[in-house]
Amino acid sequence: MKLKKILLTFVAATSVFAFSQSAFAKAGLADKFTEAIPLSLSSTFNMYLDTDIGDGDWYSYTNTSGQTQNIVYGAYPVSPSSGLNVDITILVQLFDGTIIPVGTQGDTGPGNVQTSVASIVPGTKVLWRVFGHNPYTDGGSDKPYTAFVYQQ
Repeated sequence: MKLKKILLTFVAATSVFAFSQSAFAKAGLADKFTEAIPLSLSSTFNMYLDTDIGDGDWYSYTNTSGQTQNIVYGAYPVSPSSGLNVDITILVQLFDGTIIPVGTQGDTGPGNVQTSVASIVPGTKVLWRVFGHNPYTDGGSDKPYTAFVYQQ
């Protein structure tokens, strides 16, 4: 009976984490734009930057609606008081596969949202890389962030 309770507790605990929309830093996870984590419109994804110098995570949104969309996307610290300062670099991939580097957004400072807006035609993909402004201090599991994309 005691073994059954322990087993049920273990199964219940692991099933809670199996369906969570958050993740953890892992070497090689979304480190390249070709491996970006796809987000659907009006969604978020929780992550943290690894403490390795230069870690960054790529996210993407593809307009499959059949019409032009105005979107806002980016990232923000889960806890503004953590002092986390994230930046984003942006690429756009056109429907024909052409990749256009847009650049890095201006820094908004520790604890603030880092965001951009775009008007994208059907078939266009927006990709953004979230990384720490200071690679020595902006990382670790105690400083999670949320990546997002919403219709404007």
